[in-house]
Amino acid sequence: MPETALPPIFVQLEGVVAERRPWRPGGRDGGWDLLPDLDDGLRRLAQVGEPLVLLVEPPETADQGWRGPEPLDDVRAALTHGGPELIFMGCPHTPDQTCDCRRPGAGLIEMALDRHHLSRGGWLICADQESVQAGRTAGLHTIRVGPLTQDHRAAVHRADYEARDLRDAANWILMQSLAPMGEPA
Repeated sequence: MPETALPPIFVQLEGVVAERRPWRPGGRDGGWDLLPDLDDGLRRLAQVGEPLVLLVEPPETADQGWRGPEPLDDVRAALTHGGPELIFMGCPHTPDQTCDCRRPGAGLIEMALDRHHLSRGGWLICADQESVQAGRTAGLHTIRVGPLTQDHRAAVHRADYEARDLRDAANWILMQSLAPMGEPA
């Protein structure tokens, strides 16, 4: 696959696209609840970057319901029905294995860049400071979606932009792409 003309946009699943429902001991994980206005935000993102890569991390421990690298059939079905094309990129490691895929490591982003021959210099839309660090390590611009907390005041945790939602993030990326080289929008 040749490198794309538009920069790739990486989107963190948890906290940006969906929230994990509580896991019940002895059962399978509780699944995912998609966040409101998601379709509109994803369509807008597809207008300003491609491909859209959905980053999926497994739970931190096996007792939190880890079911493999792609436990999201319901999410995949909901997001790919009539919406923009998405690449789902999941950590292939089990919770007891050591890997650089989990935040703040950039292994999952690096794996997606290499596997899909994506150009560098894209965007990461995330929900937490560990993901901001992972995006920076991978050489991406970072956008954080959601309310600010105390730990986001330090420069090391501050994203390039703080967005209200995916649509706001897409609009900011568009403004950055229209700005003259070297000047902020």
